Parts: sequence; structure tokens; C-alpha cells
Amino acid sequence: MVRIVNERNFDRLTDYLERSKGDKVYGGEYNKETLQIRPTIVTNVTMEDSLMEDELFGPICPVIKANYREAIQSIAK
Repeated sequence: MVRIVNERNFDRLTDYLERSKGDKVYGGEYNKETLQIRPTIVTNVTMEDSLMEDELFGPICPVIKANYREAIQSIAK
């Protein structure tokens, strides 16, 4: 488990995780008392997902399935 620096950032990260429409394939558990989040991998994430709203700075890895062209178009926006 990774300890998050403060409660505000812990709440921000767990909110993104709870609102995500992606599939949690690894981790996802957290403990508010200790401000810890298990490293988490979330697949089937779209660019509109809550995990893509802002930089995470936490132990959450969203995985977006895209081909080369789709990736370049998304980055260029």
C-alpha cells in the first residue's frame, strides 16, 4: 500500500477511482484511516473517464486501448 501525502489528495484520488467507468483489474483497495491506496491498474478507460480529468500523482494506472493513429490524435488535441 502507498501512503498518500494528505487527506485532500487521498479524497481526490479515491473519488477519481470510484467514479471511473473502467475495470479495476489489480488493486483498488484503500484505507482512509492510514491514507493508503493499493497500487491499482484500471483497464478499458476512455479519454472521458474520471481518471483522465487531471494528473493523478498517485498509485493508479489507467490503461487506454488505442492504435497509433488514435494515440497521436488524442495527444495533438
